[in-house]
Amino acid sequence: MIAYTAHKIAQYIGGTMKKILYKSLRRPFTPLGISLIGIMSGMAITVTRLLTIFPFPSVRFDPGGPAIIMLAGMIMGPIGGALVGGLSDLIGFFFWNPTGYPWNPIVFIGQIAYGFVAGLITMRWWGEDNSFVKEAQTVIAIIVGEISGFLIITWGLSTLGYGQFVALLVARSMFLPFYLIWYSIICIAIMQPLSSVLPWRRYESKA
Repeated sequence: MIAYTAHKIAQYIGGTMKKILYKSLRRPFTPLGISLIGIMSGMAITVTRLLTIFPFPSVRFDPGGPAIIMLAGMIMGPIGGALVGGLSDLIGFFFWNPTGYPWNPIVFIGQIAYGFVAGLITMRWWGEDNSFVKEAQTVIAIIVGEISGFLIITWGLSTLGYGQFVALLVARSMFLPFYLIWYSIICIAIMQPLSSVLPWRRYESKA
């Protein structure tokens, strides 16, 4: 009896997650999703290139680039967030690279991780009615997404000869608490109004 009940629960959870994942995977490939990917990739490039400050060669203060990528993941799901992170890194490097850094595939993966992880954590956001739960999911997504991308990018920078991984991690961590708070405020402030504007919930309810 216990084994049968556990099997049914696992089957239900698996089926529910499969539906949620399928619906979130469709978002980037709708006309609206494609438009948002282009717009948000451009925004991430612009903010990162124009507003970033480098107090040290391997340490930068970025007031919004990763937040836009993670926001894309929350809006369009993990694949949409990954696309914005990857496109913003590639396009930004090849067409607008004022830093002079060489392109690094590990840093590229770190940029993808911002959007993918945040989107993965908030896949159920659009079907949730409780505003507190939505805000909690957003904050958790920012914390896990930011730290994931932060660690991978730090590793990438260490392979470019900017220092040992641990030393770089300590130096780059000076802004991390600010990022977690500031990015959470930005994403909560934007996501709540979007819930009444974007059609994901209405669109996906028909699936």
